Amino acid sequence: MAAEYALDHMYYWIYILAIILSFFMAWGIGANDVANSFGTSVGSGAITLKQAVVIAWVFEFSGAFFMGGRVADTMKGGIVDPKIFLIPDGKFDKDGAALLMWGMFIAIAVAGVWIALATFYGMPISTTHSIIGSFIGFSMVAKGANSVFWYKEDPKSDLKVGGFAAIVVSWVLTPLIAGMASVILFTFTKIVILRPQNSERRTLIAMPIYYGLTAFIITFFIVYKGSARLKLSDIGNVKATWIAIVVAVGVASLAALIGIPLAKKRLANLEDRKQRKAEQKARDKALIAKVAGDGAKERDEEKGGQGSKTPASRVDDGARPSMTAWQRVKAWYLLVESKTISHDLEFTEHTLDLHSRAEMFDERSEELFSFLQVLTACAAAFAHGSNDTANAIGPLSAVQNIYQGDAVKFDAKKGKLTLPKLEVESWQLAMGGFALGLGFAVWGWRMVRNLGGAVTKMTPSRGFTAELCAAMTVVVASRFGMPISTTQTLVGATVGVGASDDWRNVDWWLFGQFVISWVVTILFAGFGTAAVFAFTIFSPSVQV
Repeated sequence: MAAEYALDHMYYWIYILAIILSFFMAWGIGANDVANSFGTSVGSGAITLKQAVVIAWVFEFSGAFFMGGRVADTMKGGIVDPKIFLIPDGKFDKDGAALLMWGMFIAIAVAGVWIALATFYGMPISTTHSIIGSFIGFSMVAKGANSVFWYKEDPKSDLKVGGFAAIVVSWVLTPLIAGMASVILFTFTKIVILRPQNSERRTLIAMPIYYGLTAFIITFFIVYKGSARLKLSDIGNVKATWIAIVVAVGVASLAALIGIPLAKKRLANLEDRKQRKAEQKARDKALIAKVAGDGAKERDEEKGGQGSKTPASRVDDGARPSMTAWQRVKAWYLLVESKTISHDLEFTEHTLDLHSRAEMFDERSEELFSFLQVLTACAAAFAHGSNDTANAIGPLSAVQNIYQGDAVKFDAKKGKLTLPKLEVESWQLAMGGFALGLGFAVWGWRMVRNLGGAVTKMTPSRGFTAELCAAMTVVVASRFGMPISTTQTLVGATVGVGASDDWRNVDWWLFGQFVISWVVTILFAGFGTAAVFAFTIFSPSVQV
């Protein structure tokens, strides 16, 4: 801690509340962003919502804790330069630091509220754009519109576009690239693998290839992004490519030697597993109905007891089915589970009509693609946890470092004050990873329903294609420094898969709502943060 740049102890409460709000924001990211990643897997039936929650909790936490960035920029996105707050004229500005700390606190709060609202209404948004919009809002109030980089040359990008303009470009660029990739790959998959009479055999042959391709893309993304903890930060493109190739060959070999025999065994028991799953679901529903019925009876008995001398409970005691204590505990757990991690994905008549137009393929071939979706789901969760946790934890780390005086450092070589990378503590990454999983467990079903079937029909082959093309788009865009949003990329890939059959297979009205929500994200976060920040900063105060 640099005491000379630290803020007064009276600001300590802001840091404490920032921890709570960061947890809330990470919870919202889990409910929205993480759920988007699993929407296609759950909607296709490759995995259940409950299984998705377990995968998300394990791999999101692992990605956040083991691969999450150990350092972060003071303000993410390069939209606002924190120097105008901390060292505007080359000297440390204590009042400016306090203003920046308060602005970051408001940004976390408003972005968290917007993410929660968007999730409640089932709108897949960019959580990165939410926090960046909040940064723009309070910076404009504090330092004026010129404090924001609306457009700037970005030498790291092949498009040479940076600042706010890069975000606008991403609204069009990322869904378009992912959508086109999905149309091409799924059309190829349909013609070569799924439509022929021997589609099951062709799928078995293609499985190792698809496994290897998926492993290559995900490995390259993780290695290219780098991890200070695993000492991957300085690995160049060539080494990253070779590492990805080695991993891909290894995964493809394992898929051929182990994966295919297991897949054949799974296909042999397909009908039995479907029957057992249906019977178990029926038993669980019966148990839930039983305990719910008992609760309704008890309420009726209480009312009956108030209006008569002979309570209804004495009359119906013999007729009420008996339940053991364990059955009641299990029933109440299943009741909670049915409202969260096992929530039914109910669709409207309009959506079911869209589904009826989709081309259907051999059930056994589709079952084989579910193996691939499990791999992509695990890998996507790990990669997401390693990167997007920073949306909630980055601002918290900034608040902590500003308060402790570590956001400013004197560089003896340069002979001036500089802004170093901020240290992100392990407990913050762990908290973020845990909150991501919790948010998905509680509210994830709201987002899964939309990307898991509301936009277009989802099957294992379609879901795998969408996830793979979204991952490819993210990797290519990251490699060339292009602006990217994982959520918008996945939406574009999902729409592309649906449109590859027939453009009428896509709910374009719902897709239009998604696009509007992307624009509204920046506006709500920006204006909301600006309003709250201005109200708290410029309101008259009276000293007592």
